[in-house]
Amino acid sequence: LETHLSRSVDGKEFFVDAAVGLQWIFGTLPVDGGEFELWHRFDRNHNHAQFSPTDPDLVLFAEENHPDPITGLRFPIVDRMWLIRRNEAPRPVFDTPTRVTHEWWDMDGQHVWCVWDNDAWRTNIETQEVEKVAWPAHCWHAHVSRDGDYMVSDSNERFYRGCPSSVYFLNRRTG
Repeated sequence: LETHLSRSVDGKEFFVDAAVGLQWIFGTLPVDGGEFELWHRFDRNHNHAQFSPTDPDLVLFAEENHPDPITGLRFPIVDRMWLIRRNEAPRPVFDTPTRVTHEWWDMDGQHVWCVWDNDAWRTNIETQEVEKVAWPAHCWHAHVSRDGDYMVSDSNERFYRGCPSSVYFLNRRTG
């Protein structure tokens, strides 16, 4: 049901992204056992929701590929990275639909990361300015250390569960 159970920076809630029947629902569950608060309901697969590391009312999430369980039709990713603020409608990170992979928050809460081809992109969520960090080969996933100095990525010819991968490490200060 849940893909990325994350806790709010103030420690008061968990964010839930769950498939329920033919819908995907987003909301919060208070740590104290209070009632679920619905944030949004989708008719297609959105998941990988992650609370901002600095703002308890902001969440990064992804549009995902999915098949319709009744018709078998496949719906590809059109615009991968989105943000949702409590009590507001979701909005894409980029003005132009952008298909990237593996999104995550930068610890400053003002940037989000993703992967595109041979690059990891660090994107400002307000200005959409992108800093690109190049890798020696195509990567599917990457991540950065809490201080932002060190990165890791995986690389393979075709991504599937259990595929063999190469792993790359990068010191952003020294290259």
